[in-house]
Amino acid sequence: MKIKYLNGHRFLNSIIAGAMEVFRRKEFLDKINYFPVADNDTGTNIAITFRKIIDRISNHKTERIDESSRLLADLALESAQGNSGVIFAQYFYGFSKEIGNEVKITTEKFGEAVRNAVNYAYKALSNPREGTILSVMREWSEYVHSQSKKIKDFSVLITNSVNIARKSLASTKEKLEVLRKRNVVDSGAMGFVCFLEGIVNFIKFGSVKEIKVVESDSIKIDKEEPEYSNQEEPQFRWCTECILKGQKLNVNNIRKTIEGFGDSVVVAGGNSKLRIHIHTDVPHIVVRLLKEYGEIVHQKADDMLMQYRIAHTSHPSVAVVVDSGCDIPGELIEKYMINTVPVKVILDETVFLDRVTITPSFLYEMLDKKIDYPTTSQPSPSDFKNLYSFLLKHYESIISIHLPDKLSGTYQNALKAASDFPDGKIIVIDSGLASAGIGHLAITAAELAWSGKSCEEIAQTVEKMKKQTQLFVYIDTLKYLTRSGRISPMKGLLARFINVKPILKFDEEGGLEITDKAFSKERGLKKLLNCVQNFARNRKISRATVIHFASKETGERVKTSIEKSLNIPNISVLLATPALGVHAGRGAVGVAITWG
Repeated sequence: MKIKYLNGHRFLNSIIAGAMEVFRRKEFLDKINYFPVADNDTGTNIAITFRKIIDRISNHKTERIDESSRLLADLALESAQGNSGVIFAQYFYGFSKEIGNEVKITTEKFGEAVRNAVNYAYKALSNPREGTILSVMREWSEYVHSQSKKIKDFSVLITNSVNIARKSLASTKEKLEVLRKRNVVDSGAMGFVCFLEGIVNFIKFGSVKEIKVVESDSIKIDKEEPEYSNQEEPQFRWCTECILKGQKLNVNNIRKTIEGFGDSVVVAGGNSKLRIHIHTDVPHIVVRLLKEYGEIVHQKADDMLMQYRIAHTSHPSVAVVVDSGCDIPGELIEKYMINTVPVKVILDETVFLDRVTITPSFLYEMLDKKIDYPTTSQPSPSDFKNLYSFLLKHYESIISIHLPDKLSGTYQNALKAASDFPDGKIIVIDSGLASAGIGHLAITAAELAWSGKSCEEIAQTVEKMKKQTQLFVYIDTLKYLTRSGRISPMKGLLARFINVKPILKFDEEGGLEITDKAFSKERGLKKLLNCVQNFARNRKISRATVIHFASKETGERVKTSIEKSLNIPNISVLLATPALGVHAGRGAVGVAITWG
């Protein structure tokens, strides 16, 4: 059947068809992912980008291609994930700008639009490289443009053009050393070719009804496709992305502002909304700099180094997951490969990722400056599901330990995510604790995992250990608990008036209760020490940790006192996570202690 024009309906159907082929091949695309970082997620990132797009466009009905292309561009910008996903988004954005206000287009107009859209994609990168998805986009678009005046039938034009894209794809392995060494093509470029092949297959054989019912999770790659060897670990740790909204956003200035803090910089979009991607070791600095330009409405940061180590180094069969309400010494997180899902910290109308895009020092700097006090929000079920999905590709099972149900929705969201996986694969535990208290449970779980214990055995030990662990926290002032909404303003005002300084602990249900109180800091710290000593009396203490909230000197004093009174060596002193600092506030100090 000849296709002489492309309208909005046909255009969106072709996008869906292309996306379905990406879904079918996503695992293979992950396997051949070596550039710019060998983090085995290019196929997944492109698939996630398209999954969110087609969820929205499947039922969209319009005959106007200008409306359809703008919708696609906007959705792609919002949903883009990873380097290749953002490049796809910018290509779609460029196409929509070049379409203008057309209701339907001929092959000639289509050729002009796809050729010019390539320039948008190139300009989005601070350092565009040949031998990548960009090369294939460019060579394919140039061919389409060159033939679009002669070939008036879209079905012929697109079908013929795929051979050019395949040839361009094959040449990528000769243009990049990392690909030549492994004799593979560029994964992002192959993703683009898969997208085109899906469109051609749809033109030849498919129907819209058939492609819409295919689910990406049901697609399996061919078993004969090869495994590939490892690659060096990533140069930068965090794959960081955000959406920035504002007025007259200057793409060049924004790119120059952040490009010195990492690589793989992509700035996609227009002057009112941008999707920004960077590989960096300092996501908190990048986000703070971007915030100067406008409103950050979305943030994402993936730990590429941890992903690389999990995928390419030896580890036990059980993975350990915590949320960022857990405080653990950094060296133990690295040693045991403990995975963290960040709690959200909402500050100045921006949602930050705890300990990733917001640091404790920045939080405490802002606590006393802001009229709108920071708040916290639990990770979403999808945050957990994304991590669980990745881990179960490399582990047999997962033990997931979280903030108590009585204080946070984190535990419930982890349970919701775990319910989407086969029974027994993921055990979610309500820690009944916070901060270093959860840390003690997680460290023990990790030690048991590395000693070869099963997920069920680890869970049994952790449940027993919960009853042998306590966290005592001295609160220096109740103004932070009042401002965060944890206690009523009237009670907070009264408590501050009489200068009460409570000592908190966790009850059996994971709630907080006042176990003692004082009316001066010195008396408060002494009573904190008394609480710890009473808990430890006639028990063999196996682990103790001091946490502080922007009060390191006080934390060191408490550590010294505990070491002397209880004869416990090697006590860690940790700066508490921002998500907890919002509530406890500056000056608070806590002690987590475990016996047995």
